[in-house]
Amino acid sequence: MAELARAGGRIGLARLAEALADRDTRIVRAALDAIPLQRSGILLLDRVAHSARATDRTLRERGLRALSTLLGNTNGEQLAAWEVPAESLRVACQALAAAAGNEAEESSLRLLALQGLADAGLLCAVSFRPSQLLKSSDPQVRRAAVLALPASAQTKAALASALKDRDGRVAAAAGARFCDLAGGAVAASTEPSLGKVALAEGAVIEDVVDLLPCLARSKVAEDGRALEALRARGPTVVRDAIKNLTGVETDKN
Repeated sequence: MAELARAGGRIGLARLAEALADRDTRIVRAALDAIPLQRSGILLLDRVAHSARATDRTLRERGLRALSTLLGNTNGEQLAAWEVPAESLRVACQALAAAAGNEAEESSLRLLALQGLADAGLLCAVSFRPSQLLKSSDPQVRRAAVLALPASAQTKAALASALKDRDGRVAAAAGARFCDLAGGAVAASTEPSLGKVALAEGAVIEDVVDLLPCLARSKVAEDGRALEALRARGPTVVRDAIKNLTGVETDKN
């Protein structure tokens, strides 16, 4: 990686820009790998975005990865300092959003684009609305969209709907976000209960762990039973988290 960065530095930004238009896809791939390693690489956002829409799958992946890295490693002040045109940022964000929303695209590339949008944060807020992906046919995309939802009043309504998702991975992620937004204590019961989604088939361990604070503080009987089931039969990571959590709760009381 360091060698690639040095090579990119020696070649210069203008040559890297030319390389993106080369007919040899090997040269284009090398340029896409090198550009994010250059501090000035952010100036090529719109050109990298073109590769993110390429028909060649490998170029598309490299382009999406490069955009994700470039946007994730910058902020509004740095864009202003480099005098990056607003149009270049818009094109880059829309390229990621288009990939994330493309039902015909490979799941791995859609998730890569989604992660890039999430890392870009406010830079791509205008181009990216995670709620639009909650009806995707791909449950992995729906889960990623749930995790990318911003904290707002509208998000709670979206999460209440996602709790009922037919895929346990999505439902558990919605429960985890619901718990997080509630500060670890949901004031009222949900439908389905948080306990039910915590035990859902396919639920991702990280999401189950994030649900535990709400289960521990809940007065809903089903939530209590779920916590005990996880304490007895859950994965080691979950059992350890429960032990730490209930120890803290006991100390507070």
